[in-house]
Amino acid sequence: MAAARQTLDEAQQAAEAARQALENAQNSREDELLAAQRSIEDAESALAQAEAADFQARSSAALTAQNNQAQADALQLEMEKTEEGIALLTACIQSGGLICAERDTQLLTCNLTEGQPCPESGGLRLAKEGSELVAQFTLPSGQGDELSAGQAVTITQGSARTEATVRTVTEDSESGTFHVTAALSEEASGFREGTAQAELIFSCTSYSVCLPVSAIRQDTQGSFVLTVEESRSTFGVRYTARRVPVTVLEVSSDGQYVAVEGTISGSVITSSDRAVSPGASVRVAQ
Repeated sequence: MAAARQTLDEAQQAAEAARQALENAQNSREDELLAAQRSIEDAESALAQAEAADFQARSSAALTAQNNQAQADALQLEMEKTEEGIALLTACIQSGGLICAERDTQLLTCNLTEGQPCPESGGLRLAKEGSELVAQFTLPSGQGDELSAGQAVTITQGSARTEATVRTVTEDSESGTFHVTAALSEEASGFREGTAQAELIFSCTSYSVCLPVSAIRQDTQGSFVLTVEESRSTFGVRYTARRVPVTVLEVSSDGQYVAVEGTISGSVITSSDRAVSPGASVRVAQ
């Protein structure tokens, strides 16, 4: 009986294990089916998104191509119009500013007035009498090389002052100088035939710190300036010369001023009646 009971128990345990294995297999199968279904849904969603993105990219590319073509057509028309204007102005210059008819004819009436644009082109205009003022001057080779048509030059004559535009720059091969003509604007007033002053600025740089050349000092460590440092004690106010290193950026053309870079605070000593060194006590002249 004991042996039979033990065999029964073992059989029951085996049957329970078999049932548990069956349940686990069924649950695992359901999980795998569910995971497979989700993978299919994810793949279908990704495919739909890819198709939508591809359609949007194709639409955007087509729209961009249309815009680029429209801009190219507009630029082509503008270029053709500009070339026509250039050809017309070139022909006008070559003919000495004389506008002629296409064939021999007899002019019976002329309703054009001074300053009125020609109907066929806004680039041609009947000049007002005495409207254009031209300044002529000469530059040495070192400066003429840097000048070109279209640059601005300031013309001053007495109290009159205006901006002019450089029209031509011609080099004299014999002397090496450059002859320059600059046209004043139509709004310029107060000028007359005669001598005037022309001012050209080839380059201009702004610096935050500019000092007299006398303020710059040199030692084995490099350039520096002396500033006045103020301190107070029971004996009163004391002024001490403090060394501040600087970097020289540019010296003015007349050699009187220099642009520097450095951390400068307080007054800078530019001159003194005695030799001054860093750390020395100084008196400030009133």
